[in-house]
Amino acid sequence: MQRWVKELGEAGVGPDTVRRCHRLLKTILADAVEERMISESPCRRISLPRIVRREQLFLTAGEVEQLAGAIDALYTPLIYTAAYLGCRWGELAGLKRENIDLKRREIRIVGTLQDLGRDVSYVDENKTASSRRNISLPAFLAELLEKHLANAPASEFVFVRPDGTWLRRTGFRRAEWKPALAAAGLDPALRFHDLRHTAAGLLIAQGAHPKEIQARLGHASITTTLNTYGHLWPSLGAQLDAKIKVVFRQARAQ
Repeated sequence: MQRWVKELGEAGVGPDTVRRCHRLLKTILADAVEERMISESPCRRISLPRIVRREQLFLTAGEVEQLAGAIDALYTPLIYTAAYLGCRWGELAGLKRENIDLKRREIRIVGTLQDLGRDVSYVDENKTASSRRNISLPAFLAELLEKHLANAPASEFVFVRPDGTWLRRTGFRRAEWKPALAAAGLDPALRFHDLRHTAAGLLIAQGAHPKEIQARLGHASITTTLNTYGHLWPSLGAQLDAKIKVVFRQARAQ
C-alpha cells in the first residue's frame, strides 16, 4: 500500500488526488474488514504526501460577473451558484433536479459526484451530516436556475455537458474554465474551488455571522470556518475601544 501511494506521486498525481484515492480505497477495505473478508486493512499507518496550502483567491462581485459573462452560457448558472452559495464542485456536479425547490427557493445538498481520474460515480449521501444541508436561494439565482432547467439538456442532474452526460472536473477545467478566465482577464491560477472562498468572502462582507457561514458551506465545525476565513472578519478592537470609552465617560460623569 505504501509503495502504491509512492508510485502515484512519482507518476505525477497531485498530493490532494493521492489522498482522495487513498481515502476511497481505505473506505472500501474498511467495509471488507467489517464483512470479515480480510482481518485488517492495509491502509493503516500509511505515510501520505503533504498538501501545501496555497493562498486563497477571492473574486469581487464584479469579477464574478466578468467570469459568468465569459463562459459558455450553459455554465453561467453554475458560476453564479458556486459564487453565491459556496457549494463544492462535487456537490454541484452531483446536484439533481429533484433537489431544487424553486417555489420555496431552496436547494438540498445531499449527494455528490465523485470524480477520480478515469472513474466517476454518484454517491447518494454525502459523508457527513453537516455537508448534507438545505441552502436558501436568492431570488435572482432562483430565476436563473428556473430558466436554466427549462433549457438545459435532458438529464436528472442540473449541471451537465451539452449531450446531457456528467460534468467532469478535468474536462470542464480544460475546455471551459481556463478559456473563460483568459477571456475575462482574471488570474489564470484561479480554481473553481476559489468560488467557494468567494461566496464566504461576499457573505462576510455583508455581515454574516460565522455560524451562518458554517451552515451554508457545510463545515463540520465552526473551528474550520474561523480557521479558514477568520482573517476576513473585521477586527472588533476599534469597536470595543469605542464602547469602553463610553463606559469610562459615563463612570466619570457620575
